[in-house]
Amino acid sequence: MDNLNFKMDDVSSVSKKVRVEIPYTTVKTRMEDVFSEVLKTANIKGYRQGKAPEAVVRQQYSESIKYDVTERLINEACAQVVKEKNLDLVSYPRVSDIKYNDGEPLIFEAVFDVKPVFEPKNYKGLELESFPIEPTEDEVEKIIMSFLESRADMKTIMEDRPAQDADWIDIDFDGYIAGEKKDNMTARAYVCKIGDKMTLIDDLSKGITGMKVGSEKTINTKYSEDYHAEDLKGKEVSFKVKLNKIMERILPELTDELVKELKLADTRDQFYSNVKENIKARKTESKNSYLRKQIIDKLISGNKFDISASEVERKIPEVKERALHSVFGHHNIKGLTDTQKNEFFEKHMKEITKASEDEVRLGYIVEAIAEKESIKAEEKELEQELQATARYMNMALDKLKEKYGQENLYRAASKGIIEGKVYEHIQNNAKIVEKKEGAK
Repeated sequence: MDNLNFKMDDVSSVSKKVRVEIPYTTVKTRMEDVFSEVLKTANIKGYRQGKAPEAVVRQQYSESIKYDVTERLINEACAQVVKEKNLDLVSYPRVSDIKYNDGEPLIFEAVFDVKPVFEPKNYKGLELESFPIEPTEDEVEKIIMSFLESRADMKTIMEDRPAQDADWIDIDFDGYIAGEKKDNMTARAYVCKIGDKMTLIDDLSKGITGMKVGSEKTINTKYSEDYHAEDLKGKEVSFKVKLNKIMERILPELTDELVKELKLADTRDQFYSNVKENIKARKTESKNSYLRKQIIDKLISGNKFDISASEVERKIPEVKERALHSVFGHHNIKGLTDTQKNEFFEKHMKEITKASEDEVRLGYIVEAIAEKESIKAEEKELEQELQATARYMNMALDKLKEKYGQENLYRAASKGIIEGKVYEHIQNNAKIVEKKEGAK
């Protein structure tokens, strides 16, 4: 576009405000060109198509032509500004204050949000904490005992003695609030372990300790004000308890025959080896997550630069959705009302906005490090990633490319591969101190 006049000012390092003036001669010429085309095809009642008088066509189409030409010229002017100033946009320009009167230039203002320009730093030689991944004997034994307990048999203790801590017991109980029996607090032949907080509240464990088989007792308790069940918060409850049995758990012996029967392994030793490998794999995954979190935190704190508000706004819905899934779980989200969701978002908006800002900033940091260190995704890696995606989605690779577009898939896969390589590069060049305990 010839004779375009504009002035650009910095709102911030990532936001430019431009005042644009398109000469009247340019606007008039474009208006007349469009009018000539409309005149040839105008379909106005009482006239054959394209044969209506010029004055009638101008009266009926002048406003729509003015709107159409104005919009096109603004788009062309914005594109020219971007090209001349070599702006790397992150969103569409926000146009405002459009002014146009016949015989005068078309004037408007626009805000251009651009990518930040910065030099990545503080990513080499990071000090990171790690922890050992080799399984300890206690960890292995805990898994083995958990397995054996799941296969254990219960044996009634015939000895005439009172119940004691860690005993397995069989009880009947009825719960009363203000003298009224509550069906949801009633059970028969309930099997639990004295002292196990997962199956028996503390006051019941204490009250049952010392009881003998066949005896009955009323045990009083008061639930805390922050108890998870709404109907029990701060309530005083009386339990009428009868002790039916005192039992002991008989664990099976871990033998080759048992593990083979349950198709866990061919031998007892192989089962032990499998348990160790599983623990090691879990700890390795936990260790890598812990290291990556430290890297992310240090990258964000060590690289300060402006990012555009528009990018953060676009990221917020995604972070909101993840926050809901993290707090309520996938299935529970379906039961939430819009009001409940909005209340949650309002309560946590500060954290959601901060997380959105961090994610946008981190994306730029990773991209800048990849460019500086010449980290790229190879063609072979991209194909392998797409093949894995196709298998996961149970689709043929060519169908996947056809459905989502090869370019789009390559772009997404490349981003993930490069990100992984950047973290690996940083980790390989970090100073890692191994602690005895795992991540907190």
